[in-house]
Amino acid sequence: MNPWPQERILIEQILSLKGSQSRLSWVVERTRRLPRLPVTERIDTNRVEGCLSKLWFQGSLFQGRCVFACDSDSLVVKGVGTLVCESCSGRLPGEIVERRNDPPLLTDPLGMALTQNRRSGLQKLWERIVAFAEAHATDSIANP
Repeated sequence: MNPWPQERILIEQILSLKGSQSRLSWVVERTRRLPRLPVTERIDTNRVEGCLSKLWFQGSLFQGRCVFACDSDSLVVKGVGTLVCESCSGRLPGEIVERRNDPPLLTDPLGMALTQNRRSGLQKLWERIVAFAEAHATDSIANP
């Protein structure tokens, strides 16, 4: 499947950097500038299970489009999770549901050498994003 526009921009930015260490450093530095989720959102019901680090997920709708954010006690996990959330934000719920088997930025073609645990946590994040989209998709969009 073709990447979404925001996903394509992020992929180009990441691939312009040489080597996995440079790419992870970029993610960490970018993450340092991001705001934290409010404490009221860093709660167990928003926690993404299956990650050694604490990872929280927040989904909402704005004018019918999905808006996603995440936070973590790990800069790397928050950074890579944020890349996934940014890739999906602005999409209609049905667009995400249609792509449920093609998660954005979760495979490692970007050469960031993510550990198996981090990849597993990101897969769980993707599952939460898809579940949110499924809960908010209309039948006509989700099932054309």
